[in-house]
Amino acid sequence: MPARDIKRMPFLSALSQYRKQAEGLLEGWRSGDPETIRVFHEKHSPYHGARQALVKAQRTLAAVDQLPLQMEPANRATVLAAAQVKAHHRISYADAFAVVTAQEHEGCARDLRSGV
Repeated sequence: MPARDIKRMPFLSALSQYRKQAEGLLEGWRSGDPETIRVFHEKHSPYHGARQALVKAQRTLAAVDQLPLQMEPANRATVLAAAQVKAHHRISYADAFAVVTAQEHEGCARDLRSGV
């Protein structure tokens, strides 16, 4: 069953109808039917990309969890201080948060606010 026919099928909740649709898509895919391939890429590629991004994010978070880091809450004072650092220096907003957090924990030798 070509993809153009599958798209015209009414919504049916019966498992047998879904099985027919799936078999039709597989048949079209295996035979190289351009319309089936187009429909497949149009409907399924975004989900595949999202799954890949999720796996990559999970791996990155797992790697970060292995580092000797402590998460710090971003309260209003921290947000405003990071905005001030960002406004006066050519750094990213995320890096500005790191600067403010380091200053709060006396881990920064140079105070960017005073230039010393």
